[in-house]
Amino acid sequence: MSVGTGSRQGYVAIVGLAPEYTLGTHVTATSFACFNSESLNKQRTEQKLESICMNRDFTKRVTLEETVEGSIEVDLDVSSDFVVWLMAQAMGGTVAASTVGAGCTKHTLYAGDMENNKFSATSGTNTSSLSISVRKGGVLAAAGTATGDVYQFDGCRVNSLSIKGEVNGMCMLTAEIIGRSATLSSDSLTASFSTVVPATFVNVSITTGDSIGNLAATEILQSFEVVINNNLAGDTASRRLGTRVLDVLPPTRREVLFNVSQRWTTNTTYHRFNDNTATAFRVHIDTGVTAGAAGGNTTYSMVIDLPKCYLNSPAVPEIGDMGVVTVDQEWAAMYDSEQGYSVQMALFNGTLDYN
Repeated sequence: MSVGTGSRQGYVAIVGLAPEYTLGTHVTATSFACFNSESLNKQRTEQKLESICMNRDFTKRVTLEETVEGSIEVDLDVSSDFVVWLMAQAMGGTVAASTVGAGCTKHTLYAGDMENNKFSATSGTNTSSLSISVRKGGVLAAAGTATGDVYQFDGCRVNSLSIKGEVNGMCMLTAEIIGRSATLSSDSLTASFSTVVPATFVNVSITTGDSIGNLAATEILQSFEVVINNNLAGDTASRRLGTRVLDVLPPTRREVLFNVSQRWTTNTTYHRFNDNTATAFRVHIDTGVTAGAAGGNTTYSMVIDLPKCYLNSPAVPEIGDMGVVTVDQEWAAMYDSEQGYSVQMALFNGTLDYN
């Protein structure tokens, strides 16, 4: 068959992942998600040799280091293990599980260094990274079956994670990924997907206070975005002689941002900025769908706590038309010594544990 003959369709694509216990050691995907887009790819740097050899054209070329990176965007569905593994890897720490009721477990995601996240000395395993498998489109052979090339991206860590929502939209999760290696895969993948409807803006609530233990007010917002930047060291310092791929992929300084859009109705925000007042935020994202069979069980939902935030800018809105006055705000989430973190997540679903 000639190259380019026929076609492969994007709707046949699948994305799956599995936790790795050693950075870059491939594990066949066990969790899958309905996704909106992915851009994982492998690139190599070329160098055309500048040597003089009686020719105006380049005559020799070599390839140097290999880079694996891209992004994945999905609707925020905390019933999906795929989604939870992305969040847990971005947080980089342990995941503590506690039973709420039959079919419902609370999982608390702690921040860490992406290496030492074994839940205890006697239980669980250290999850170093993720193996991500992608079928890049394909051909639907019959009901429920398809063919297409599968690529595996190994040693993947989340460089940046965004969880956001806005009026009249879905809540979204976007993960910017850096990986160690990529290749065509021989894995045979059978995907299964969550049947729970993902979260929308309808059941999002945000409360504020002077501390996480004293959340007294509901913040009226049009949009929110929590961003975790892990600033992975994927440059020359993480490489070595003898291989194209990254040797290590450590996280460096973590930066957490909380971006919101709000109607301007009082000068409270100005005073928070001007007085450099720390504010605590709790983002509650719900689906309204009960997790578990028991009536007392909670819903598929999650909470993001930001105990110590400072407003960067702007302090006052800008007026550009005759409409409703709004202001976009960027809050910097700082480490809170009382709570012991800058960001923490808790979610509720039907999975027993992530250890």
